[in-house]
Amino acid sequence: MKIKKLLHGQGEYLIYLTIWFVIFVAPVVSLYIRAAEDSRFVFEWHLLFPIWKVDLLLFAAFLIHNFLLAPLLIKHNMRKTYTLGVVVLLATFVTVQYQTRPMRHMHHRERFRTEMRDADNRDAKKRAHKARPATHGGTSRPDERHNGYLSSGNELGREALLQMDR
Repeated sequence: MKIKKLLHGQGEYLIYLTIWFVIFVAPVVSLYIRAAEDSRFVFEWHLLFPIWKVDLLLFAAFLIHNFLLAPLLIKHNMRKTYTLGVVVLLATFVTVQYQTRPMRHMHHRERFRTEMRDADNRDAKKRAHKARPATHGGTSRPDERHNGYLSSGNELGREALLQMDR
C-alpha cells in the first residue's frame, strides 16, 4: 500500500528516471556489444566521456526546464517569463555546446580522409603498374603471368605469344 501511495503522484518522475537511465546506459551497452563482436576492438571507457558530457548537458537543460521553467507556465501562467527563460536556456545550451565541441574528432576525421586518399592513390598506382605491359629488350609484350590463355592451356594463345616474342 505504501508503494502505491509513493508512486501515485510520482509516475511521471519514474518515467523520466527510466528514460534518462536508458540514455546514459545505451552507449555502455553499445560499446560492450561492439567489443564482444569485434575481437580487434577494445572497450575503452574514455570513449564514453564525451558522450556522457553531452548527455549531462541535456539532462541539466531538462531539469532546469522541468523544475524551473515549466511551473512558470503551468502554475503561474507567466508566458513571457517562460518564453524568455526558454530562449535563455537554449542560447546557453547552444553556446556551451559550441564552446566544448570535440575539436580532436574533427582532426581525426581530417586525418582519416587523408589516409583514405593516400590509400586510394597507392591502389591506383598498383593498378596502373599491373596494367602496364612488361618490356624486354626494348619490345613490349603482355605480362604472361596474367594471361588467361597460358593458365588455361590454350595452345593457340601460347603460339600467339611465342610469335609476339620473335
